[in-house]
Amino acid sequence: MSQGFCRTGFDLLAEVAHVPPENIPVFNDDAFRNVIDEVQLQHDQLNSVFENAFARHQENRQQSSAEASESQDDPSLMWYGSEAEATEVMVYHTAILRNKRLLMAYTKRRLDLLRDLRWTHGVIPEQAKVNVTPQEQHFFREYSKLLSKYMRSTEMGGVGLDLTADPDPPNDPYIQVRVMKDYGEVTFSNGSVNLREGLSLWLLRDEAHTLMMEGVLECKDQMRSYSRSKRSNGLRVGFVPTMGYLHEGHLSLLRAARESCDIVIASIYVNPTQFSVQEDFSIYPKNIEEDIAKLKSVSCDALFLPSTLYVSTEDDSMVVGAEEVGERHGHSTWVDVGYLSEGLCASSRPHFFRGVATVVTKLFNIVEPDAAFFGKKDYQQYKVISRLVRDLDFDIDIVGVSIEREEDGLAMSSRNALLSPDMRAVASIIYQSLCRAKERSRREGRISAETLTTAIGESIKEKGGIVDYINLVDKDSLTLLDESKEGASLIAIAAFFGQVRLLDNMEL
Repeated sequence: MSQGFCRTGFDLLAEVAHVPPENIPVFNDDAFRNVIDEVQLQHDQLNSVFENAFARHQENRQQSSAEASESQDDPSLMWYGSEAEATEVMVYHTAILRNKRLLMAYTKRRLDLLRDLRWTHGVIPEQAKVNVTPQEQHFFREYSKLLSKYMRSTEMGGVGLDLTADPDPPNDPYIQVRVMKDYGEVTFSNGSVNLREGLSLWLLRDEAHTLMMEGVLECKDQMRSYSRSKRSNGLRVGFVPTMGYLHEGHLSLLRAARESCDIVIASIYVNPTQFSVQEDFSIYPKNIEEDIAKLKSVSCDALFLPSTLYVSTEDDSMVVGAEEVGERHGHSTWVDVGYLSEGLCASSRPHFFRGVATVVTKLFNIVEPDAAFFGKKDYQQYKVISRLVRDLDFDIDIVGVSIEREEDGLAMSSRNALLSPDMRAVASIIYQSLCRAKERSRREGRISAETLTTAIGESIKEKGGIVDYINLVDKDSLTLLDESKEGASLIAIAAFFGQVRLLDNMEL
């Protein structure tokens, strides 16, 4: 057999042999038709061998009257060719059979992948749908109807048996968890337990997840297992990391996640490594009970509430400038995101973005989301995280969400709760100054950075604020600009009102 026989068919089958269902490739119509053409060519060659052999036989018969009695022989019942021609016939016949089987195997494998999608995803994912032919989509719909009909036929107590729900049971139905605060007596399927702070115990996964949404338990493995189980079923997981004391700005992130994701996970963790000893880590506002109620109001599916994310280290000792913990025993690995972590907030808080990038990396590795949502009030942070994800090859979509504001324009922040009444009354000058700068830039065109930042700074100082920085920057690279550029520049501000540091920004 020629080395090239059936090669196209084998290559065609290899395209689908080991791919997961959601990665089903586009139907290779060209290769499929090439195999059909090869079969036709082999069939023609096979017929040619038969015809040549029979023609020679007829010629020999005419030369020998002794063979006249065989004039009525059926050529389909006898072989008149040479041994070499017999071998040739066998080669072509085998090649035809093999090519046909390769086409059938290719078609069956694609239908098997579609069938698996029905069991694991319930639908053909959008990224796969473009690769599926109309005939295959028809097969999927008909198979889905048959499966649904069968599941309805198993109705017990008014509910059919969903055979596609979690077909792979967990390795262990129990997980170990730790109670973060006194919660009182709770009844589980195997009895009642007094959940007191610090208690470590084993619970059924389903019961642990229910309590996790109430903010009672901490378990990295449970969080990771929960996210993986949802993603393995074809669900898109959205993640909103927070430091708690939730406000409408946080809720807008959760709503944005809900709009584009099937599962929404929030975390609450006040990260010590982005604070210095002179800052407000110890007094950062907290209200877990209200936070949980707010999460439920926007249909958040799960809350990750760790007590610490730093191995063998107390959070208080992780505040920058606190007494150092020996690297041999404490946390000693950090993430630093190049030049985007310089300037702006980093000028007065050089420790800040190392802490942010490190804790976000840890959270991404625990939650393993498909998308993560960040508010653009912390614009530099949003850009730093976007670069981190790009550079470290996280398969996560970073979504920036517009700033939510109070009625007077002040950017919503958990720190607003720390403002004194007098400072709160004047803090909206930040937003007002930004609006005036934007309007002036729109009206006059290019304006020098010095002119814009000086005017804003004077307005803030007049209201009793202290400027940390006011910078006109390129909105993508965050490099300083000499003058405004419509659609390409951004004014970023950090200012103190009393002891509270507030951030805001606006694109020009």
